[in-house]
Amino acid sequence: EVCTGVNLIYTILFLIARNSCNIEPRSLIPNLLKIVLPSIRFLRSFNGRKTKYKAPKDIYNNSPELHCYFQDNPEVCFICDDYPDELISLFNDLGINQKPKITKRNPDNNGFVIISKSHGYHRRGLNKFDPDIKVDGLENAVSNPTIESSVFIWNNIAVPHSACIRGVVERSSRKTYENSSKERQVTGFGRLLMASAWLPSPNKGFVKPSELSLADLPIEFEKDTPHAKSLSLTMRMKQPEHEQALEVVTEGDPDLKMLIEHYQSASDAERKKILKSISSEHPPEPAPSFKEGLKKLGRRQRGTTQQGGTEGSPVSDTDRYQDKLNEDVEQEVAKYQSTSQIISFSPVRDRSMNAEARDFLYEQYHGRCQVTGTTFPKASRNINGVSENYFESCALLSYTNAEYLNDAGNMLCVSADTMAKFKCASITFLDSLEDTIETFKANGGLAESVSVKIRLGQAKSVPSNGVSATLCV
Repeated sequence: EVCTGVNLIYTILFLIARNSCNIEPRSLIPNLLKIVLPSIRFLRSFNGRKTKYKAPKDIYNNSPELHCYFQDNPEVCFICDDYPDELISLFNDLGINQKPKITKRNPDNNGFVIISKSHGYHRRGLNKFDPDIKVDGLENAVSNPTIESSVFIWNNIAVPHSACIRGVVERSSRKTYENSSKERQVTGFGRLLMASAWLPSPNKGFVKPSELSLADLPIEFEKDTPHAKSLSLTMRMKQPEHEQALEVVTEGDPDLKMLIEHYQSASDAERKKILKSISSEHPPEPAPSFKEGLKKLGRRQRGTTQQGGTEGSPVSDTDRYQDKLNEDVEQEVAKYQSTSQIISFSPVRDRSMNAEARDFLYEQYHGRCQVTGTTFPKASRNINGVSENYFESCALLSYTNAEYLNDAGNMLCVSADTMAKFKCASITFLDSLEDTIETFKANGGLAESVSVKIRLGQAKSVPSNGVSATLCV
């Protein structure tokens, strides 16, 4: 039955080709044959090993260029060459492939290649870039190159489709592409062309595109057109003017040259990693205001609370410490404002950068919490054989960007329980910080004690008569 059907098709096509019936072939084929026959397996084809029936859309024409391109590729079939010449011309009208099949999306008038446009997820390639381009037989061709196949690939595949080697994909949750993100990508098509040794070298053999310049290619290669020059840039081929500039910049340093070339060929994600490994310098930022920082302290309570607490311990000779701290803070502020902040990326390690402040707190409070008055002796002993009382120092304001705040005046001596409350419990000012400051100024900066009441979690906050509270206001 298959043979009978195939022979019937051949008979119809032969009669049309010979014009033996009263039907104009050029009017019949577009309306009937081009719709039905391209997908029917009725043509005999040969892949170099055996003959089999294939549909026209799956067969290639018998041309020297295609045979050269698909050399040693058993997956490709060519139309058998024993058909009458009259049928061959009709077979071509039915869609027998005249060049390698290329699967890609067509760009719109603005050069956008729509990749997806579902609700909340929109992607498009910019400047005619299709990240999913596929070229039939390309991997086999670049893996087994000849001079002829190399010329064919360059002139008929690489140059016309250079926009799909590497490009930018834009993503957005909106179809208008508001607040979109962009990502540079290299296609599988592009990686094949750039990573394979398929271009002929002047020194014989085949090399990767990055090892040649346009001038090194034989005369058969398209080289003088804008598309060819764009292709050479896209595939990172040698550019004489760039090479000269690179030599000047690197002063002949091969490591620096390799680093620059690696950065140029890297993806956006790889470039970010490279930049993160380099220390960067930022201009000095305005010194943070202690008063404004305290005013912003607050955390709303969301659950049922209970109150309780105790007073802190007074500190002797506060004037001497106050004058010294004022002088130190002024010096550190001036130093901070005139010094560029260096951000370096290094492993975090334990350091005793706040040892002086902690020693002062222990000297004043002997480890007793300024809020609850509690402490306990450590099981271990120090170098003097003394078991010190345990405490934690609680910084009221972060000193990550202000080293002058790494001081006892910005710290409280607290227990582990109180420390946890400062980190996690609610914090509410019961007194007006602004009114307290104005009252202190109105008295000429003199007062026996200065305090601001707060509520800290379950603990009822009370006036803090220590150095920390005095400096706080």
